[in-house]
Amino acid sequence: MKRILWLYAMAFCCAAQTRSGQIADRMLAAVGGEDWERPYPAAASCANRVPIQIEIYATVQWTQHCSQTSGGLIHESFYYVFGEPARTAELRVDLRPVDESPQFTADLLAALRSRLTARLGAPGHAPEMMEIGFRHLRFGQPVNGDHWKDGPLDYFLHANQSSHSPMGMRKGVELIVLHDRLMREWAKDGVITQLEGMGVMPLPDDAVPEAPVHNPELLWRTWRDSPNTRAGEAAFVALENRGWNTDTREGCPANPDLFREVIQRGEAFLASHPQTAFRKQVLYALAVANESWWSIARAPADDPIVSAPPYPRREINARQAGAARSLAIQYYRQVVQLAPDSPEALSALRRLPRLELGFDTGQRRFFCSYC
Repeated sequence: MKRILWLYAMAFCCAAQTRSGQIADRMLAAVGGEDWERPYPAAASCANRVPIQIEIYATVQWTQHCSQTSGGLIHESFYYVFGEPARTAELRVDLRPVDESPQFTADLLAALRSRLTARLGAPGHAPEMMEIGFRHLRFGQPVNGDHWKDGPLDYFLHANQSSHSPMGMRKGVELIVLHDRLMREWAKDGVITQLEGMGVMPLPDDAVPEAPVHNPELLWRTWRDSPNTRAGEAAFVALENRGWNTDTREGCPANPDLFREVIQRGEAFLASHPQTAFRKQVLYALAVANESWWSIARAPADDPIVSAPPYPRREINARQAGAARSLAIQYYRQVVQLAPDSPEALSALRRLPRLELGFDTGQRRFFCSYC
């Protein structure tokens, strides 16, 4: 009886290994047959992305997503709009099995690792990319996954539990393949997210000590009393960064559309200070404010940021949003022309292609929902 049970167990094990090998071969064949950089096909299995403000990394700024399930394999394709001329391009593919059981996960991981190592050599364990689940599981340990480079493609293999969009919690094996165009854009994230993630446009080093950046009352006083000095101009930029919301109490002003005042004051400032040393920062603020106006006007009814406070100008803003988009493009272009190597220019170049093609960017700067 024990021998019979042992034979059944061995047969089940061999079948599982055979199945994992088959799925592994199908996954690698899918990558090999991929038409990289192809334009978005607009198929029934595809959908446009609804962006949110906090998704600022290049890898999650896809514009469309397609998903197909066949033969126990889920095949996802992600399309992005980077660079010029602005166009959609498939730059990421995620492949994962329907079966997320622990035994099959272990078998499939081993099968994929073996095949990729045989083709591409020993794997590495960097770079860490939290947004695709390629991460440390415990502090002080290496990334829990394998990475290979093959020509223009980067292969990331892991079985981390991750909740990255669009499919929610994933528990099984994931083979994520990124095209070099996406990896080159991802390499800019450190600079761009420092600018966009903090929501603050930095001042020149020698200007910061002159302006009381962290005190709203002193900022107002400095700008009001010394508008034509370097300290006064620096105070103005700091106030622009705050959306001119200097109330230190909790809650939002009666009208959450901070972008309107940023635009009005920014345009007036450039007209009265044509030689300002802070032209780049003000142009960038004007671009972001107009982009916010356009994106907020497109927000769905269940948007957690736009729908949180009362929004008295919703209809008016929607009617004027097209003009705001055009101005955002215009100001971003001026930033790139004025300071092409600056963080602001990198941010502008990341956003311009999507704006030009009319893809929502999820921009929510200068809109007060949780001030």
